[in-house]
Amino acid sequence: MATADTMDHLVNETRSLLVGSLPDDLSVLGQPYNPGDATINLRYPKKNLAPGSFVSVGLNTFYVLANGSEGSEIQVIPMMDGGPDVSVPEATIVRCKPRFTNWSIFNNLQAEIHSMSSPLSGLYGVKHFEAAVDWANGTYPMPADFGDVIRLLVARYQIAGTDQWYPLSGCEYQREQNLVRLVGAAALNALNVQFVFAIPFTEPDTLEQTIESLGISPEMADIPTLGCASQMALGNEGRRMQSFSQGDARRPQEVPMGANTSVSRSFAEMKKNRVNEELARLTATYGWTQQSGVQQPTAGGYYNYGGNWQGLT
Repeated sequence: MATADTMDHLVNETRSLLVGSLPDDLSVLGQPYNPGDATINLRYPKKNLAPGSFVSVGLNTFYVLANGSEGSEIQVIPMMDGGPDVSVPEATIVRCKPRFTNWSIFNNLQAEIHSMSSPLSGLYGVKHFEAAVDWANGTYPMPADFGDVIRLLVARYQIAGTDQWYPLSGCEYQREQNLVRLVGAAALNALNVQFVFAIPFTEPDTLEQTIESLGISPEMADIPTLGCASQMALGNEGRRMQSFSQGDARRPQEVPMGANTSVSRSFAEMKKNRVNEELARLTATYGWTQQSGVQQPTAGGYYNYGGNWQGLT
């Protein structure tokens, strides 16, 4: 079952935005599927699943070649919408003739997550590392598994025997050497230093991945779903414009020209507003910082580090 912090949940949230309460025809796998298998087994038979239909199981999209007389053994061809051919465990939900396949939604969510940390959107994830004070060199190499960095947000030090953090000035991230260098010095009784970075979001690979593992905070979880829904609603409009039979019983007046385009624009506007809201939240927490270092505090003022406003003397 999808939990509130997985890609599976985002896929289902996007589907709900697009189709509301209209359900797909569902079954579940009666046996595990392994890459290269020529059939899938349905625990709850679907005798009406005709050849030529699509079936969505996890990230797999199958083309139905034949349906057995009992409706439980389905002969299939995998990877029909450009998706992968991957293992799926028993009892996984099977979507028969889905309006949107899991892969098509997941693929669009990947693109939306990638765009969230583009310069145009300006959003980012937050990650930090700590180290003991290096009195000799004042340099702090990045951990080997830290990943990509957009810029340094916060540099601060901790005094021995306390849990309070104080801002460091004269600090810069040197991308070429992949390290942080302190130009100034920490207090003589400093114990540790901490560096907080803006990081780009990581594109997901599986439905089971959590959004936190991608760098996405729970507050931002609706942004990729809104962007994905906007893109996929345009696909509905393209389908409506086709000159051949579409397989629907809807009358032209029920779905007027441009209706789906209007829905797409509404989702896009909602996404834009949410991006602006989250960008304002990040700015309020971490402030505006330069690429080469952190802001310089002024005597008698206040400075925001990690959401904690601290008085400076």
